[in-house]
Amino acid sequence: MSEETEPRQFTYDAFATYATDPDRDLVREVEDFIEGLHRDRLLSKQFRERLAICVDGQDFRIPRPETANPKTLEQIMRDVVRTCQATSRCLLVFSGSSTASHPWINAEINWWREQPDFGPIFFILTHGQVSENAGRKLGDDAGQKNSVSNSLPNALTGERAGLSELWFDLRGYHARARWRRLRRSLLDRELHAESSNWNKVRIYDEELFRLATQILALRLGKDLSKEDVLPKWKAAWRLKQRLRRVWLGIAVVLVSATTIVADRVIEGQNIEELATVAQAAVNDQEYERAIETAIRGLPVDGDFFWRRGWSDAAVRKLLAILAGAAQMSAYVGQLKSDEYEEPAKDGVRMPLRSAEFDPSGTRIVTASNAGSVIIWDRLSRKKVQTCRQDNVFAGFAAKPGSTPWVRDARFGKTAETVLSVGRYGGWIWNSTCEKCTSQSASDCEPKARMLGHIADVRTGMFSPDWTKVVTTADDETVREWNAADGSPIGPLELPPSNLPTGYRYTTSAEYSRDGNSIVVGRRDGLIAVLHAQTHKIQQTLKNSDDAVWSVHFDLSGERVLSTSGNGYVVIWDVHSGKPVSFFRQASGVGKSIFSPDQRYILTTSLDNVARIFDATTLEQVFALKGHTRSLTSAAFSPDGKQIVTTSDDGTARIWNLGISILPSVVTAISGANQSSAISKDGRKFAVGTTDGRVAVYDIVPPSTLTPGPVFRVSTGAVTSVSFGSDSDTLVVAANDGQITTWHIDSGKAEPITALPAADSFAAASPDGNLISVASSLGADPYGAKVMNLRERNSTLLTGASQITAIEFDRSGSQIAGASETGHAFTWDAKSGQKIWELENPGKVLSAHFSKDGSHLATSTIDRKALVWDLSSGTKAQVFLGHTYDVNSARLSSDGKRLVTASSDRTVRIWDVETGVSILKFVVGREANDAFFVNDDHQIIVAAASGDILMYDVSWTEKLNRELKLRACAEKLTDLDESTECSRTGPFSSVLWQQLLNATRASVERLIRPLRS
Repeated sequence: MSEETEPRQFTYDAFATYATDPDRDLVREVEDFIEGLHRDRLLSKQFRERLAICVDGQDFRIPRPETANPKTLEQIMRDVVRTCQATSRCLLVFSGSSTASHPWINAEINWWREQPDFGPIFFILTHGQVSENAGRKLGDDAGQKNSVSNSLPNALTGERAGLSELWFDLRGYHARARWRRLRRSLLDRELHAESSNWNKVRIYDEELFRLATQILALRLGKDLSKEDVLPKWKAAWRLKQRLRRVWLGIAVVLVSATTIVADRVIEGQNIEELATVAQAAVNDQEYERAIETAIRGLPVDGDFFWRRGWSDAAVRKLLAILAGAAQMSAYVGQLKSDEYEEPAKDGVRMPLRSAEFDPSGTRIVTASNAGSVIIWDRLSRKKVQTCRQDNVFAGFAAKPGSTPWVRDARFGKTAETVLSVGRYGGWIWNSTCEKCTSQSASDCEPKARMLGHIADVRTGMFSPDWTKVVTTADDETVREWNAADGSPIGPLELPPSNLPTGYRYTTSAEYSRDGNSIVVGRRDGLIAVLHAQTHKIQQTLKNSDDAVWSVHFDLSGERVLSTSGNGYVVIWDVHSGKPVSFFRQASGVGKSIFSPDQRYILTTSLDNVARIFDATTLEQVFALKGHTRSLTSAAFSPDGKQIVTTSDDGTARIWNLGISILPSVVTAISGANQSSAISKDGRKFAVGTTDGRVAVYDIVPPSTLTPGPVFRVSTGAVTSVSFGSDSDTLVVAANDGQITTWHIDSGKAEPITALPAADSFAAASPDGNLISVASSLGADPYGAKVMNLRERNSTLLTGASQITAIEFDRSGSQIAGASETGHAFTWDAKSGQKIWELENPGKVLSAHFSKDGSHLATSTIDRKALVWDLSSGTKAQVFLGHTYDVNSARLSSDGKRLVTASSDRTVRIWDVETGVSILKFVVGREANDAFFVNDDHQIIVAAASGDILMYDVSWTEKLNRELKLRACAEKLTDLDESTECSRTGPFSSVLWQQLLNATRASVERLIRPLRS
């Protein structure tokens, strides 16, 4: 009996032969697809067979030939491939027009055929052109120019043994969009480019299914065409693609939503962090840093749609901080010398030593360590002229050990005359000299040279009549000179010093306003007042070891202001030689001067800050922060409204002292302010005092209060004052219970009624026909009532008791009252019926309507202010921040801001929408009331001390994009931080225009050499 042949054992369903370049990635993808089909649950269970494709590098590797092994690489490869082919059912030939002659493809075909019972061969076209008549079978386009048969490998063109008539088109792999996969080789990229011209490229995924069906049919050993496997697979595949797209869409939505939510959360956290940092900067009076920080968190043009907008609560908080910082920022701009170098050159820095305004306040002169004097235009902050010390003294020998610095420079009687001092001495020159150009006055010929000091000259000062100059120097002397020709008048006699040489130099000298005295400061602590004619000492104010850096007369010449290295700033009485008052700063003070109106003292210090103090109380009023190194000088403009400072950081800064920083102050008549009111047209302001008088002021824009008539209305305190139907009529109530109408023009009074002696209150309706009166006593018979002057009758206001304030709304239809019981009331003005009884958290001190009567602002004794919506009687906002009684709360005309006055000696501006404090003014005395005036650009504050103050609040008007633009334009000029203002979003037209301009510039640079 003959032996039966054992059936072949198949490990693989197919063996793949291909050219690595360009078909390696394609074959890997086909392998992954076919071998993963059994996991697809969309297919019928009977067709979920696990298929395997044998691919080199994945299923087998060719070992390197060993030196002792006589076999060649080709022999080794043939053995390995034949072994894999022997366990494979069919051969898959991946090829195209460019790989038809590939040696390994043809070799592996031949090795396949060497098997005694080799399986079928399937041709898979991966690239190349085919004819328009190409069909499913290889012979369908026989004889055509681009017949599929022409792309067969050489081993299959002549001998077609085992070659299936079916062929598969996977050219769609190379035709797919570039973004779907990485193009690894040059040939791969070329095939992708050619694919657009290929004919009859079949759908890539459908061809994969056809190939898989054929391989599965071989495995199952039956014809699957009758089983509709391919249509079922196609249907399953389409369903899977649809589900994939759905899930992809869901994933995209989820990822997008997660990204948006995460971005908003991160953005919110960033805004909160920036708000904290910005507020800390405000609290530290670093207003420019606060502005820059706040701007970093604000919306930008062209940003993503989900980013927070201008109305977002967190953004409005930043805007509120920005508005407050911008309002309090005194910074105008800076003068930056290009002679300053960072890092130091040869160990020497070139900062500016001093700066002074000219008499008109339009020019500034600075002295520099670089040895130059520069004149600047104040408005444009541009250089006008530069005068170099070495050129002025060309041919003169510098003193041994001297520095190239110009220590001091100042204008004379006009901006045409400049006094400068330095290493050679002093010189006076004409800033409009014919040889001077707009950029350089290096040839500035001096009108006078002052030569005689044997060491560097430190300071120079004109006499009040501009005929003489006094100088101090490192040679320990003070000298006086003739300003006309520089001739010496003589040295001033000073007592000897106990300090060693090098520590006895004179630091400062100045004439009194009348020119009769000269005050001198010296390094050893000497402060001496000398007679200007005899040069003899009149008074010695101090003689200790503390270095005196500056001395300054006040306008009267009876007081001297001095600063010391130990931080003391002292005001001396010249006649007695005793200190009148003093204060001490934490760091050394370099210079101090009185303001032109003598109300303030300006100091410079080593901690990079210039400070302004009240000359009477010696309390700090404001700090000018922004310089990064020690200040070297500071000066007021002639009108006292601006300051220029210089620093070792190489810059001079100009500061504007607006009324938000130094308010305009009017001291009322004797007696503390008890009550106040503003006329309905906003042109007059009236205060009632504790001594029974009423003073009226005219409000003159932009920031002036002009005193008007004063009336004695009572022997007690004026507890309420209100304007009548016009600005010439006042309704006044006193604590003796008398209610009176006063006519401002005539000064005549008309009694209205009398209440029992107690704090009384009265208000007139806009038309003047109704007068509401109330008392701080209980209800009937002392209850509040509204009186009709025309009909001569009155109506009680229901529920009123212990009233502390009362007023009409603008329409005259409602009356509001505040009560000690913790309630605020609104009544109908005609019937007296109560509309709302609003419960506050404590004694209510004030109740004021909004301009349109829709809201009511109340202030309480428990440190809160509230705004009520009168359409519903509910709280619209609560304002927290004051540390003592809130005496008054009033809304702006548009109802968007609230001003509060408090016994904690502060006045605040609030954003009504968010309840955020925008601005805080430290008034320095108890604030009784505050009003918006001049179209809400300013506020008037009535202080208990009797002072009336006016502040600018114009920056707080608009919390929107316009505020950011204004802050960038006005508050970050000349600063590096201003770059934050140019930041835009990805969809900003400005950004794309910048990119376009940059592209154009790059192209221009590239083609410029070609043109030439």
